[in-house]
Amino acid sequence: MLRTRTRLAYLGLVMVILAFGCDGPPIPASSGTESPSDVSRSGTSAPAAEQETESINLSSVDETHRLDDLGVSVRTPNHWIRLNSGAAWSPNETKDLLVGVKTADLLPPQEPEALLLPSPSEIVDAVEVLVDGHWGRRFALEVFDPSPPPAGERATVVSYEIHVLVVVQRGGVRRALDLFVTAGSVANLEAIEEAFDAFVTSAALH
Repeated sequence: MLRTRTRLAYLGLVMVILAFGCDGPPIPASSGTESPSDVSRSGTSAPAAEQETESINLSSVDETHRLDDLGVSVRTPNHWIRLNSGAAWSPNETKDLLVGVKTADLLPPQEPEALLLPSPSEIVDAVEVLVDGHWGRRFALEVFDPSPPPAGERATVVSYEIHVLVVVQRGGVRRALDLFVTAGSVANLEAIEEAFDAFVTSAALH
């Protein structure tokens, strides 16, 4: 009796192996996605698709100004208002912000700082900069009311300015170039500083 049962069990096992093969029961095909439990077990999730950013062509919104009498070309946003002087622009109608260019020929022993920086003023920062391949200096200043302040008081600040001074040789003459921005408050200066830096970067000497 025991032999019969053993023989039947053996025959049953053989039939199972023949039905499924030696590798065991078939495994369902993957659907191509992981379930939340699969993600938690693996410890990682599929990377999110990168978000595309739109590039802006600044040349389409800028205007180039060739100032032959000053020997320089600059670019400004095309909505800036050009003033009567021809070498100064304002981004608004109130003209409490000005960006511009001026030059002066230096005679020995003149230096550009004494000739072009406003007075009375105080330099609060100065760094070297490169403008169209020429080294210059960038000055941040507080410009004071020229009238004497009351005794014991500091002079009133009337504007906050940045001046980038560069000296070049033109026909044997040392010419100083002043790229500047002036504002009535620190907040206004900070608001336009990035645009002014682009203005300086755009300068092409000729």
